[in-house]
Amino acid sequence: GNRYTLFFLNPALIYPRLLFNPRNGLVYVTNYGDGTVTLIDNDRVVSRVKVGKWPISSSFNPALLFNPRNGLVYVTDYNDSTVTLIDNDRVVSRVKVGRRPLAMWYNPNNGLVYVTNQEEGTVSLIDNDKEISRIKVGKEPTLLFYNTNNGLIYVLNQGDGTVSVIDLSLIHI
Repeated sequence: GNRYTLFFLNPALIYPRLLFNPRNGLVYVTNYGDGTVTLIDNDRVVSRVKVGKWPISSSFNPALLFNPRNGLVYVTDYNDSTVTLIDNDRVVSRVKVGRRPLAMWYNPNNGLVYVTNQEEGTVSLIDNDKEISRIKVGKEPTLLFYNTNNGLIYVLNQGDGTVSVIDLSLIHI
């Protein structure tokens, strides 16, 4: 018959997010309460990686993101204003970004990762393990989307009810 396994991850599990890493076949789960990411292989926990405080995300954009270009998993650390980069089960870098990073999106055309910085009203552009630019948007950006058809980034700014549109062709990086 069917077999179901229940994992007890953390008593303070808030806004958990799941990510499948196609490079190693592991499932990554954010644990808000203790600032960790749990790694699951098939039906067992294989590791727990310490990241920054509060690895949370918005409703539709992940706190976890797989970058197929470099094979790393990116985790937003809301309270630390960093993005932690994980290679398999090891932290390889922490990228300093704007205050309160929340949502991320990967651009397959240029390999950049975009991160909303909610408290600062900016979007960080990350190239591998470095923030290369920070773009001012509206108040409290909470969601973003990269449109591969037109090359524009759309940012929903919850604080002022606006949408910022970023044309990367006009930005000198």
